[in-house]
Amino acid sequence: MRVSDGYKVYWGTELRNYTNSVDVGKTTSYTITGLTNGISYYIAVKEYVDLRETYYYHTDHLGRNSGDSILNS
Repeated sequence: MRVSDGYKVYWGTELRNYTNSVDVGKTTSYTITGLTNGISYYIAVKEYVDLRETYYYHTDHLGRNSGDSILNS
């Protein structure tokens, strides 16, 4: 069984063209700040193992910033 060393969160306004990222370590919850109201954002979360750029999980999520959180579209 592999053990996750952490997660990276990516986001931007175009699918798979992320302009921002943060390594959140083993944290499973993260709040993205500085988003613009009314703008749609794509968000991806990737898991890494052994501190390498090897990812096992990837998902894109489209949401619109409501000012307080990302709303599903």
